[in-house]
Amino acid sequence: MNKQLKKPSKVSWKYVMGELLLIVFGILIALYINNLNESRKLKDFENKIVSEIEKSLTSDFDFHITSRITRAEQIIQSSETVLEFLDGKIKYNDSLEFHFWRISWIVIFEPKSIPFETLKSKGIELISNENIRKSLLELYDYTYPRITYFTESFNNWSTNRVEPYCIKNFVINTGERGKVYKPIDIDQIENSIEYRNLVFEKMTKTNRLLGRMNRAKDNIGDLLMRLKKQKL
Repeated sequence: MNKQLKKPSKVSWKYVMGELLLIVFGILIALYINNLNESRKLKDFENKIVSEIEKSLTSDFDFHITSRITRAEQIIQSSETVLEFLDGKIKYNDSLEFHFWRISWIVIFEPKSIPFETLKSKGIELISNENIRKSLLELYDYTYPRITYFTESFNNWSTNRVEPYCIKNFVINTGERGKVYKPIDIDQIENSIEYRNLVFEKMTKTNRLLGRMNRAKDNIGDLLMRLKKQKL
């Protein structure tokens, strides 16, 4: 008796398609979750780096910009007072010794850039807001280097020109308002064309530095407002 061969059972194409769709659907869900996690990580990093940059900019705003602006304004004020004396508009008095000293001041500018450099190493594109990216690049790669260069030139000039004259013609003392420069020969100071030119040039250079720092202060203030909104 011949054994009948069993016909292979037909596999439903609907079943196959269903299984395939389940696999594809599972892969898509896995990819979606993975992308969601990656997006969350990138957003967390963005918020973290934005917070660090915001802190460094706040420090720059409060100290390296605002306090430096105040210092520059004080140099200009003292320069104007001494020029009034040298031009015969006011008579010599002890308070001028304090202004003589302030004319010798320099301005140190050392902003914090580590958070921004960290961002650049990771990729500036991690900041999602294009306008903020451009503002950060302009501030750290153009404005800050320009002010640093200008302050270094300003300080070198003051150290090489103003300081030697002061060392030669003044005695350093301590007064009620702090350090003062007492003239060795007040008549020589009053009639010195060299000293008047130095004071006038110091005032001019300080005014230029002040203008750059005021513009940087405005830029930082605007950028800080946008960074706070970016974190919301």
